[in-house]
Amino acid sequence: MRISASPKRLIGLILSIFVVLTGLVAIDAKPSRAAGDKRVIIHYQRSAPYNPWNVWMWWDGADGKAYEFNKTGVAYNLDDYGAVGQWDLPGSANAQSVGFIIRTPNWDKDPDGDRFIREFKDVDGIPTAEIWVKSGSKFIWTKKPSSQPSLLGAQVTGLKQIKLTFDNNFNLDNEKANFELRDSLNNPVAIDSFTALTGTPAGGYFTTINLVENVRIGSAYTISHPVYGNQESDLGSLWNLQEFNDQYYYSGEDLGNTYTAAKTDFRVWAPTSDQLELVTYATADAASPSNVYQMNKSVKGTWTYTLDGNQDGTIYMYRAKFGLKTNEAIDPYVRATTINGNRGVVVDLDSTD
Repeated sequence: MRISASPKRLIGLILSIFVVLTGLVAIDAKPSRAAGDKRVIIHYQRSAPYNPWNVWMWWDGADGKAYEFNKTGVAYNLDDYGAVGQWDLPGSANAQSVGFIIRTPNWDKDPDGDRFIREFKDVDGIPTAEIWVKSGSKFIWTKKPSSQPSLLGAQVTGLKQIKLTFDNNFNLDNEKANFELRDSLNNPVAIDSFTALTGTPAGGYFTTINLVENVRIGSAYTISHPVYGNQESDLGSLWNLQEFNDQYYYSGEDLGNTYTAAKTDFRVWAPTSDQLELVTYATADAASPSNVYQMNKSVKGTWTYTLDGNQDGTIYMYRAKFGLKTNEAIDPYVRATTINGNRGVVVDLDSTD
């Protein structure tokens, strides 16, 4: 049996089939996006090849996952800044922040440590964060940085010196007014001058900040610049300086705890701490301390406190505060510890003979 149809009917039938098929394809290719899910755009710049670097991201309620810069799977999506990736993060609507690490599959990190994205702006109804990062720098830019160098590190190298490391050649001309130095209490620190140091592409480009007064041992320092970024200083080679040794070497033999039946004296050497606390516990595995005592700053970078009464068997730790950081640690001079070795114990040594 022969079936015939007019050209118009055939065209209409073909168009109908095409619409249905394309509609099905569209539905399959573009799944719906959950309202409120966050979008992250990261621009990453480095001088070496970008392969195999990627981004490890996580947020509240989600395990970490690797996200590749190459959206096509063929080549890295490079703009005039560097590699760039854009990702929608499923289930992130209620997350307060998104953590990220630039890393390789072998977990080489650039730089070391976790960073967090906390500010998102509404872009076409999508909470979006767009940031720029540079190799070796922990600083996060929220707008594209200029070609100026970035501050990579700050290191206290003398009682009046802090060495800065940049990722590019640093011009000292009229830069003093643009740098700001603050201590751990957020107090401004006076800068006297800058001294240029020799730099190489492999080791960075260096300059030294000369201070008006000695650094305060026990304080972290943060150097910041509106373009170059900011860094918190570490103590660097300060421990090896003769000036430091002269000021803080302690030759006494009473470090740790000194027990008598009437009292126990505690002394610990911690010249870099802003504050030190003696923390006691009722048992070896107690989650919370029974008492916290503010220790007194003493000579040569040591801290002391005295507990009256017979303290035989008292379990204790030290809690040190340095800048914005707080660490709890066992007494390095303790003579006895709990079974797990995590806490110190005051012991009447005469009773153990």
